[in-house]
Amino acid sequence: VRVPGSDQDQEDRPFLVPRAFQERPGVRLAYLNAVVGNVFGNHTVQAATDSLNNQLNCMLVEGVLPEHPRPVRHLLSAKHRLGIDPDQWIAQYAICSECWKHYTPVQLRELPSPSCTIRDCS
Repeated sequence: VRVPGSDQDQEDRPFLVPRAFQERPGVRLAYLNAVVGNVFGNHTVQAATDSLNNQLNCMLVEGVLPEHPRPVRHLLSAKHRLGIDPDQWIAQYAICSECWKHYTPVQLRELPSPSCTIRDCS
C-alpha cells in the first residue's frame, strides 16, 4: 500500500503504537489530562501527578479501573506510555552572558575553568 507523498510502502514502516493505546480510553484520557496540564497549564510535575492519581482514583471508586495493564501513577511514566519524550529533542546549552558563546554539556564538562574560552571576552 502506497502512502501519498511517501517514498515508503506502509509495510516498510515500523509499527509504533504507544502502549497507552492498549489501555482503556478513560486511562488514556487521564494520562493526556495530566500531560496537558503540565505542558500547557504550567502545572508542576507533582501537581500533574496528583491530578492523574485523582482521575485514576475516581475510576477505582467507580469500579472501572483496569488491573491489566496496570495504569501508571506518575506524570513521567504517563508521558512514556503515551510515547511522549520531549527530552530527546531538547538540547541544553550553557551560554556566556557577555559574548553569547554556546557550550554543549560535553564542552562545558571539558572546560579547564569557568571562564569563557573566547579571546577578549571578559
